Amino acid sequence: MLGRMLLTLGILFASPALQASEASYPNKEITLFIPTGPGGGTDVTARFIAKVMSNNLKVPVVAVNKSGAGGMIGPTFVAQQKPDGYRIGVLLTSATELAPYISTKVPFQLDDLEFIASIASYRFGLIVQANSPYKTVGDLIEASKKDKGTFFGASSITPGLGITRLGKLTGAHFELVNYKSGTETVAELMGGRVQSAISQPADVIAHVESGALRILASPGVNRWPQYPDTPTLRELGYDVELVSEMALVAPAGTPPAIIRRLQEAAFAAVDDPEVKEQINRLGMDPIKKTGKEVKDMIRQNFLANGPAMRELNKDWVPAGCFVDCKK
Repeated sequence: MLGRMLLTLGILFASPALQASEASYPNKEITLFIPTGPGGGTDVTARFIAKVMSNNLKVPVVAVNKSGAGGMIGPTFVAQQKPDGYRIGVLLTSATELAPYISTKVPFQLDDLEFIASIASYRFGLIVQANSPYKTVGDLIEASKKDKGTFFGASSITPGLGITRLGKLTGAHFELVNYKSGTETVAELMGGRVQSAISQPADVIAHVESGALRILASPGVNRWPQYPDTPTLRELGYDVELVSEMALVAPAGTPPAIIRRLQEAAFAAVDDPEVKEQINRLGMDPIKKTGKEVKDMIRQNFLANGPAMRELNKDWVPAGCFVDCKK
């Protein structure tokens, strides 16, 4: 009984201090951890977002790279920080949905993070050599049904899942060849060592514009603004849609009032014309999705991806609990 009374008194005395802290937030520098290396589309976009959020929040938002482990080092680090809103991070949704299957162990659970918002959605393109005989997606599928199929290049598991689904839906066989980066994948495609690839605009658009590569379709949610006449795979009748978003996260337990303040600042940054132009230029679509929407999407996609991941590799099963974990 005495212990319960002391706990209650502690909560009563702590609450005003906590409320004051939330009311004065932010009053010092915020660090934004980016889960990729410097110079790429994610890094450049995150730094633009941080700059505009700084103006909105009236404190510096300093971007720091924290890359490695397929994009999982950054979110893992953020999950371990004090939940006061001063150390937040960027999270790539598709990497987070798939990492528990292909990593020996992802050292955090979905509930270890508070989701602030999604601010950009990545575009993807199904690409072939411009001098190849594949003028349409149908041409590529028919060629991949013959003999031993065709070789497909990918720098991450997300495109691999997309082409595997396309093959399953159509009876085509795409032999998956993995590469370390989008740049390496495109180089191998241009060298003729693979016949197709799914890549992001930043890696291929210069080669498409030069006439070296051809984009057959967008496997993503939207058509590319640069090529409005090129349809999505869904528009062509194939039930394939790759979704990957750039989300902002904080440690679990960060007060809702602070999460709301950060979300407001993030959405204001997305509305900034200069940021919108930058996001589009780097091959993404600016979006404004709430933290709850993002977390629900990751949970649903993680559970739905299980059968497809096991089809790619029967040994790919989560090493530990990631969603709906009992603590």
